Amino acid sequence: MIIHFLFTFLIIFLATLYLTLEYTQELCKKYLPSSLAQENAFWTGFLSGAAAESTSALFYVPSDLIAQRLQVQNTKGFAHNCR
Repeated sequence: MIIHFLFTFLIIFLATLYLTLEYTQELCKKYLPSSLAQENAFWTGFLSGAAAESTSALFYVPSDLIAQRLQVQNTKGFAHNCR
């Protein structure tokens, strides 16, 4: 169950990351002024990476928190988890 849960959210996380990255790169190429021609690659990568990581964190952080709590919950039959 935990592996299925993690795999599902991993796919959602990666899809959100790459789709946001590509979409933001296209927006940066379209709207950044041409006077930044030398620095355009830096700003495109910086802005699209920041936007992609921010939006994908909306899915990754809660799923990672749930996975950690599932791993440390009290489970009968496992002495190392019982307190």
